[in-house]
Amino acid sequence: MVDGEVRDERAARAGALGESVAHEVEQTLQAAPADPGAAVGRRGLFGGTLDPGPMPDVPRERRTAAMLGDSKGFSGYSVDDIEGAKGFYGETLGLRVSEDNGLLTLHLAGDTDVLLYPKENHEAATFTVLNFPVDDIDRAVDELAARGVTFERYEAFDQDAKGIAREAPGPSIAWFKDPAGNIISVLQPNGM
Repeated sequence: MVDGEVRDERAARAGALGESVAHEVEQTLQAAPADPGAAVGRRGLFGGTLDPGPMPDVPRERRTAAMLGDSKGFSGYSVDDIEGAKGFYGETLGLRVSEDNGLLTLHLAGDTDVLLYPKENHEAATFTVLNFPVDDIDRAVDELAARGVTFERYEAFDQDAKGIAREAPGPSIAWFKDPAGNIISVLQPNGM
């Protein structure tokens, strides 16, 4: 075979494979129950349901599984010292933390977890990695400062003596760093 024939044969195989996959997908869609409740128990890769529910305005061939819509996602970032992070987040900030296999999990309000993982060549984030909404930012800043937290100063913001930026229309916010240098904030949303 010459190069052109090899390409043609590969294209024919790929086309046949594509047709086969398309046929299997169509059969699966046709076999799907009309009643979304009948699909209870079918789970996706991350625990989400495979049945996206009623979609009357979407053609059947364009319907897809709700891959991540029901997944309980979480965020994570690196630190250079898990023990130091455990003390800071658990004792200084008063969060519930757990350690498993060298990883630290922060258990936040609202059943939200954040994963902290060790990284030998850790570089601190240059942006805010974690925000804590509070009802009273002055009280939160005072309590954190009493626990040894130092608040950051940024030239781009007009901050008061405590380090709180109170520029409308945004929330009142104050930034500090964890022992690994990652930026965290406490903020009081408008209207609180």
